[in-house]
Amino acid sequence: MRLAYFKVGEIEAEEGRIEAEQKADLLLAMAGLFRKRMESHFIKYLLSIPIYLLKGEISEESYDKGVEASWVTSELVRDMYSTGDLVEIEKEVALSKRYMEQYVSALQYSKGKKTKVRVETQIENSTRNQLIPSFILINLIHNAVLHNLAASSGMLSKELIISIRASLENEVLSLRIEDNGKGFEEDKTTQGKPTLEEKNFKNSTELMQDFFAGVNQILKQQIIFNRGNLMDEGKNVTGAFVELQIPEVLGKSIANLLNRKNHD
Repeated sequence: MRLAYFKVGEIEAEEGRIEAEQKADLLLAMAGLFRKRMESHFIKYLLSIPIYLLKGEISEESYDKGVEASWVTSELVRDMYSTGDLVEIEKEVALSKRYMEQYVSALQYSKGKKTKVRVETQIENSTRNQLIPSFILINLIHNAVLHNLAASSGMLSKELIISIRASLENEVLSLRIEDNGKGFEEDKTTQGKPTLEEKNFKNSTELMQDFFAGVNQILKQQIIFNRGNLMDEGKNVTGAFVELQIPEVLGKSIANLLNRKNHD
């Protein structure tokens, strides 16, 4: 009986290990698929940076900016597409910061405005090495800023401040992006054909939601996504925020899988 008990225990332990590995494999595969989809989504934004600066009549200033942006863009393409399916938060934040500073500045310049872009970061030490799927953070920032600020009617004429925060509490990783823009408007039924920006926002949002739904099904834990407006004491909108809460078990499951694969 004792021998049989240990055999049953060993079998259950092995079954648990196999199940955990299968879940981790699925998570990694889903992260890879999400990355491939987002790559094709972002390449047009990266390539448009120098185009925005060289748009219209070419001046010495726009030419110099366009040449400089071409070099920066090539570095961004290299760095963005050389990352794996998973990336440490610290690296993703640094890449997102460079990308948004370049993209928003170029977009503003093409509209005849010279808004300064400042990206602030508050990254807790406990989160710096946490693994997250590539393109999650940069997509959140891109959508939050451009959907909220880059309306066709015009952009900010003041300094654009983007705040990126990462914290870990009660085994939940929180990623929060704030800006000082006009805030989210209430959903309205639009007439006519949607703009390209609206289509891109919808597509990237749906890709994220599909990914989150798949992860939630595997882990039986919810990835929570929130967005809303920032307000002052007088209930005036002072900006907007988007927030993503990820169970730490997601990062641990993937990290364990990577460690196992590296030792195989």
